[in-house]
Amino acid sequence: MIYPVPTHTYKKKPKRKVPWLLILILIAIAFAVFFLFYTHNLLFDSSDMTEPVVDFLFLIQDKEEVFFIRSNRQQKISYAVQMPLKSFEPIQAVSLDQSTPQGIYNSIEKLFGRANRSFWATIETSDFTVLAQLSKNAPDVSQTGASAPSYDIHHFIGLVQQIDLSVIEFIFFPKMKALQNIFKMDNFNNRSAFRLVDQLKNYAYKATPVAFLTKNPVTIRYLTDSGEVEVERFYLDDKSLKSIKEFMSQ
Repeated sequence: MIYPVPTHTYKKKPKRKVPWLLILILIAIAFAVFFLFYTHNLLFDSSDMTEPVVDFLFLIQDKEEVFFIRSNRQQKISYAVQMPLKSFEPIQAVSLDQSTPQGIYNSIEKLFGRANRSFWATIETSDFTVLAQLSKNAPDVSQTGASAPSYDIHHFIGLVQQIDLSVIEFIFFPKMKALQNIFKMDNFNNRSAFRLVDQLKNYAYKATPVAFLTKNPVTIRYLTDSGEVEVERFYLDDKSLKSIKEFMSQ
């Protein structure tokens, strides 16, 4: 007697297909990582960020003060100098009293030497309030009961140090653009503004006071074709300037 051989049919398990949504998510993540890497390198490999020495000059117009900041990336330090606009160096006959921040920087360059790159701008003391608003951590003097702001170079640097540099900052530069909106008669760009904030936030700064030959300004009168002209000058001490220049070049 012949018995039938039992037969079994096996169904093949269907292959799992990777959902298109997952593929799109992976592609988006890969693109985002590449974009972040590209924009990061585009900023930090730029000449504004890599140059060893970059100068920043600010004319505080209504206060007639000049803030000079020399950023040294190799030394990882910034040097800060504050001088009256009416400062005058008698030996070289160099006057800071110029009509534009670029003209003032040309005089600064004669006193302290040339940097690899230089940027300048004009601001008002009222812009310090706008500058403070760029940082969520910046204290409001009116609410804290603190004394009136000094509007000196320490005050300015302190506000710049409070500006947050998040990941979004080196992609779209929202705060750097807001910072440039404060500046007038300037040559800043997103990268140079980032260099200023990054250097002051992450490295030390040294404020170097300048000595003058007289405590009060000296009034000078001289004749021109249009008549007598009267100017006030703070005569800079040449030895003080030389020591600051040597200190910066160490």
